[in-house]
Amino acid sequence: MTMFGKVITTTTVGSVTSSDILKMRYEYFVTAAPAAPFLFLTEERWFAKDIGLIYNSLSYGSKTDVYHIGAHQVF
Repeated sequence: MTMFGKVITTTTVGSVTSSDILKMRYEYFVTAAPAAPFLFLTEERWFAKDIGLIYNSLSYGSKTDVYHIGAHQVF
């Protein structure tokens, strides 16, 4: 897991507008002995302060699935 960005300007993602977003990248590897590990899946998640996960993308092979938050409620 790597933090690759912090957004401090007002940004809208899906139904969320925030000026404090952390962007995280997750990389998943597969090892089949005795071969070296290879990158299997890359996931990108964005978290907005006081809201949580607002964006998620999964990349595997030549395919990428993207999800945006549709609605949120702060308790």
